Amino acid sequence: MSTPLLVSPPVTRRLGLAGLGLATLLPMLAGSMANLVLPALGQDFGVPFASLQWVLVAYLLGITSLTVVAGRLGDRLGRRRLLLWGTGVFALASLLCALAPSIGWLIAARILQGAGAACMLVLSLGPTLETVYPLEALKMAYKSIDEETAKGLIHHSDRPDPYQRACNL
Repeated sequence: MSTPLLVSPPVTRRLGLAGLGLATLLPMLAGSMANLVLPALGQDFGVPFASLQWVLVAYLLGITSLTVVAGRLGDRLGRRRLLLWGTGVFALASLLCALAPSIGWLIAARILQGAGAACMLVLSLGPTLETVYPLEALKMAYKSIDEETAKGLIHHSDRPDPYQRACNL
């Protein structure tokens, strides 16, 4: 028989939720912010745009190829442990990206950054929240989200589509 899950005090829950929120936000920012610095990278490294695209693709390659693996490893090795490990890998890879002397090193660091991001994204959602909030509270929150989404879909379907409206003009 499994032991009951102990619920953290309110202050710890807030800090835990903030940490989990950052573990979700930072990988998304790392993926999208690279788009903004591509022109500057091209000037600094003196490489064509085709080479610069690999900076974006390398991150996506790392994150998408390891998402399922990270979830499975989290189940086997412990979600908290792997989330912390992934955060450390992500931070180290971010530092390597900042210090990369060439485009090749930057691409390699972005693959490693994607690997850490996969752990962070997968393990900061869903099951890890159970360590911060009681399961019943999460069920109520997910139910509310589902209901509001359904209301929005039903409300949206009652109105004519803007594209359809434009075609009828």
